[in-house]
Amino acid sequence: MIVYACPKCRADMTSPDGTAGGIENCPKCKTAVRVPSLPPMGTAGDGVLRTPEHRELIGILGKISRDLRFIAWVLLIAFLLAFIGTCAMNREGMRRMDEQNRRITGRAY
Repeated sequence: MIVYACPKCRADMTSPDGTAGGIENCPKCKTAVRVPSLPPMGTAGDGVLRTPEHRELIGILGKISRDLRFIAWVLLIAFLLAFIGTCAMNREGMRRMDEQNRRITGRAY
């Protein structure tokens, strides 16, 4: 028995092993659905087939996702440090300008 889900309404569907690659109509929404040619190694709670290739791909995508999150955090920290440094430089520059104005005009602004 091949167990799979309708891609449109996610209804559970079953077909005999000999019908792999054929077309079956969904009992719920009547959509024509191709019966998977590979029998599932196991099914997830969402009804999506999980073959060894799917599991390997999901593992690779999970690692890429973790790497991208790490890169995003590093970039955020670098941006914040640059922003803080720019603010500090601007503060120092403003202090110097005030000092020059005091020397030239004799009063503070």
